[in-house]
Amino acid sequence: MSRWDSRLLWKYYDYKDFGITGEPYFDVDFDKVMYLTDTGRRWDGDFVSVRDKAQGSGLRAKIRLKTGK
Repeated sequence: MSRWDSRLLWKYYDYKDFGITGEPYFDVDFDKVMYLTDTGRRWDGDFVSVRDKAQGSGLRAKIRLKTGK
């Protein structure tokens, strides 16, 4: 895995200026969309994944909210 985070590019440029209509990290409301990834080759790797994390309240928080546990 690269030590560089490609999202930093958008601190200096506006991706919409390049015809990009949306960027998943910035334009998706992860409180409304469940995000699953296998980038780390694990479905439960949210604690060890370096970058592949969605911003939002998260699945564990939603499960606690629904179950009270």
